[in-house]
Amino acid sequence: MSCLTICSDPYIDDENGCDVLVVGLEGAGKTLLCKRLQSVYRKPGQGAPVTADTVSTIGTEMVEVPCPKGMPFRRIMLREVGGQMCPLWPQYYPDCLMLLFVVDAADAGSIAAASVELMEMLQHPATKDKPVCVALSKQDQPLVLSRAEVEMVMHLADLQAGCEEQINVLEMSALEEQATSTSNTAAPLPPATGVGRLLQWMLAQKCSVLKLPPPQFGTLRLGFGEDALDTAA
Repeated sequence: MSCLTICSDPYIDDENGCDVLVVGLEGAGKTLLCKRLQSVYRKPGQGAPVTADTVSTIGTEMVEVPCPKGMPFRRIMLREVGGQMCPLWPQYYPDCLMLLFVVDAADAGSIAAASVELMEMLQHPATKDKPVCVALSKQDQPLVLSRAEVEMVMHLADLQAGCEEQINVLEMSALEEQATSTSNTAAPLPPATGVGRLLQWMLAQKCSVLKLPPPQFGTLRLGFGEDALDTAA
């Protein structure tokens, strides 16, 4: 197993647990998205910019996503499980607080197969009552399908009808949405970007599961070169 960063946390039941289980077909963009989430609250000067140079995950990876000051916990722990391991995904369902299913929205040929895996995940007893988010990745690609097209092919409305928890769907690009925090005293997130909304969802869900007050979000500087803007939540 390859581990990026692992440390103890009072809200993780044991060393095998995680906050978010990240799954999806091989090549869906899970690894890149995890790296992008890890960089949102990274201190200035730490780490290299997120690039598309990734290798498909074989096995599992634990990724520590730092939280801003003001949050009641220091981090969100992600467990990414490779697409080749889909028959083994169920063994990881009990040891997470929420589920993130990543879909390559630029690969029309994989959408139907992704729908089958998502349906099987939602029907598993261990995922009952767990928050679920479907991330439509690679929105920067020229041939990306629209959200409506993906929802239709994946039959998300039908899946939602048979699911007790709300299925959240977010569109995002891990490459285009480079951003750096302007403050470490609040909880700055970009409501206009998919990656920001995804991290906001994770923080809110963890607070809800732990019966903590919902987080309050402030401002994030969107890193689009000289045209970077400050966005308020």
